[in-house]
Amino acid sequence: MTDPTTDTAPDAAEPHAAEQEQAAAPGINALNGQIADAIAAAGAVVGDAAAVATGSLAQVIAQAAGLAMLNAVNAQQNAYITANATTAATVARILAARPAPVDEGKPHD
Repeated sequence: MTDPTTDTAPDAAEPHAAEQEQAAAPGINALNGQIADAIAAAGAVVGDAAAVATGSLAQVIAQAAGLAMLNAVNAQQNAYITANATTAATVARILAARPAPVDEGKPHD
């Protein structure tokens, strides 16, 4: 069917609706590409979340184990210091004590 005033088909003179939308917004394809890239990047971040969480967990466990060892060494050093101080005080008391007099005239029981 042709239009009697123009002798052309009615759809031939007008572009399709999709072509009009693209002509109205020339950067829409670039914007769609940016959106797709952002979604892909977010998917990569979400995909790496398990690996990052596992790595963080390993670091936390290693740090906790290191601090536990440090605390154990510190406690052991403090125990040795206390033992040495006790030994030194005991030896000082022994050396400062006067020996009991020995009575050489009496027989020992």
